[in-house]
Amino acid sequence: MPGSHTLKTFPLYLIKVSCPRCERSGQYHRQILLHRYGPDQPMPDLLRLITACQRRSNASDSPIARYSNLVTGTEAI
Repeated sequence: MPGSHTLKTFPLYLIKVSCPRCERSGQYHRQILLHRYGPDQPMPDLLRLITACQRRSNASDSPIARYSNLVTGTEAI
């Protein structure tokens, strides 16, 4: 996506994701994701790759997963 961060430019070491709909959350080390998906992976696309909401009622129901440490502005090292 034009204008979005890539894994290479993402400012945090620990990438935290959460989905309020399925009440799931997780965290990933950026270095591991860089190795797995490459430095040019756009962050919006990565979110779709690493999250899968089990509570979606149908295929057209959008997931609401988000990068939770970008929302709160916190980072754990």
